[in-house]
Amino acid sequence: MSDSLQGDRRELSRRNLLKASGVVCGVAAGTPLVAADSKESDNAAICLAVLRRDGFVSLEAGMYTALGGPDSGAILTRPFPVPGGKLLVNLEAPQGGLLTEVLDKNGQVLARSVLLQGDHPQSEVEWEKGEMEKLTGKVVSLRFTLRDGHFYSYWFE
Repeated sequence: MSDSLQGDRRELSRRNLLKASGVVCGVAAGTPLVAADSKESDNAAICLAVLRRDGFVSLEAGMYTALGGPDSGAILTRPFPVPGGKLLVNLEAPQGGLLTEVLDKNGQVLARSVLLQGDHPQSEVEWEKGEMEKLTGKVVSLRFTLRDGHFYSYWFE
């Protein structure tokens, strides 16, 4: 094995990105699922790393503004017909939260969610006001308001 490739392997191992040699392994959220030791350090490995859904990019709202108040941000989707089913989100906001609102074409709130807090790679949005099921087929926009967290994605199932 070339010196540069061996150096790359050592760096990957140091960063816990390459955990095994000579085995078939699985890694989910940094935890090995199957692992076996081998005396041969240059054997090949087949590994699987599982990342959170849509976890490469997120919208982020910081903790506090320079004035000391909570910093939040909002995003408004383009109008679309509600496909039906449940609205799910991928959210990481252990200290903050996400509020979701469904708006009609005039900007009136048709439904408002309860505040969702914590680390939720796949969480159904629960409604405080209104019901999403009754809006199937209607053209709406979604407004997501995030405080102190990362909002990765949303989808209907």
